Amino acid sequence: MNINWMLKSTYYKMVEELNRCKRQLEDCMPEQINQAFETGGGWHDNPSWECALNEQVKLNLRCTELNGALAAAMFIDDLKIVGNRVSLGTEVLTKDLDTDKEEIFVILGSNDIIYNLSFLNENSPDKTFISCISPIAGSILKKSVQKKVVIRLPFSTQRLLILDIKPFIFNKGCC
Repeated sequence: MNINWMLKSTYYKMVEELNRCKRQLEDCMPEQINQAFETGGGWHDNPSWECALNEQVKLNLRCTELNGALAAAMFIDDLKIVGNRVSLGTEVLTKDLDTDKEEIFVILGSNDIIYNLSFLNENSPDKTFISCISPIAGSILKKSVQKKVVIRLPFSTQRLLILDIKPFIFNKGCC
């Protein structure tokens, strides 16, 4: 099983979503399916009934997906981050070698980007939050200060110099 790195706040948001999906499956879907069956005249050529069944399948798939992600969860918040190498949970100050522009990247889990990006951006607008599976993260992970990296993006190449690495300070009331 693959490890699914995430912030604890992301884990709790995913648990909330899973609970909403389960409630909808248990409380709403049976009634919707029965109502569609009765008003549409059975199951034959009944688009309402088919739509309700498709919705039930989508909810079941989402529950399965969430259960799998939650079962594989490991928390970035609990990592002992030293800051001498780029890793999950680090804040990385870089300089673009072509434009001399400096940028701070924070490397988080992919679900953190999905569930917490707007909160993170509002509270740290000077930082760019990236998923650990992004091309940029893949290029800078495990690198140290003063290392030059070349990042191959779909339509361009970016050359960066790593200027500083430090643990990202997670606001415990965050997200």
